[in-house]
Amino acid sequence: MAFTAGQTWSTFLDLGVWPEIADLQGPNAMTGQRQGLLRGSYAFGEAKDLIFDLGIEQPSSAVQNGTGLKSLPDLAARLNWQRGWGHIQIAGLGRRILAENSATGAGRDAAFGYGLSLSGALKVPGTRRDKALTDDLGVRQDLIQFQVQGGSGIGRYVFDPSTAPEPYDAIYNDVSGKTETLDEMGFFVGYHRWWSARVRSQLVYGWLSMDNLSIQDDGVIHETTYALANLAYRAFPRMDIALEYAYGERVNKDAATGHANRIMLAVNYGF
Repeated sequence: MAFTAGQTWSTFLDLGVWPEIADLQGPNAMTGQRQGLLRGSYAFGEAKDLIFDLGIEQPSSAVQNGTGLKSLPDLAARLNWQRGWGHIQIAGLGRRILAENSATGAGRDAAFGYGLSLSGALKVPGTRRDKALTDDLGVRQDLIQFQVQGGSGIGRYVFDPSTAPEPYDAIYNDVSGKTETLDEMGFFVGYHRWWSARVRSQLVYGWLSMDNLSIQDDGVIHETTYALANLAYRAFPRMDIALEYAYGERVNKDAATGHANRIMLAVNYGF
């Protein structure tokens, strides 16, 4: 049994599927949030290859048309199965979202939010590089990474909704006096390819959908698409040079669309 206390990544995240990308805000539909928490971890099974984590995490609500208030701690749990071929993880999240009318400071109401996630990283047979260099890049073998997630009232735990100007956990209906959670779902899939012991690439595609409510503004997110490709080179021990292209598209509630292209040159040195 092990314990973690302090500011770290949420239990609702699978760090093992994070693609090797320079874009720190992607993929769009991946779960991720750093916050204060208290987490217990327990490994079991004959080979101790099953790891169960249960976390009590800092509450914070992102509410449109209202003020999110701190309430009970969020509760997150995950089960990670680690084998020679990779790993699979299932995770769940439950939270109480408390909000009030931002104009009057009255009409306080709470709603229940929840989320589920399935993720994994699978090694591709026949792609291992036998002539691996001795460094922090580990075993050179192609990987398929994926995550499928969905829920209601969990926008702050998902990359695109959590970084958008509009809050995406819930909306406060000042007519009914109710806090209404926002439903969302999404997925991403990635392929990490080793071309040689020094050269590798990462491909990623992601999709996210928000179920909009009639009381929301027309300019809120309805759907986003994300695509990325890069090429990285281990030039020297602990030093990488990478060229990366990313594409993003956003569709709003009123069907207005916009897209962006980005090219990034990155140099990374690990101390």
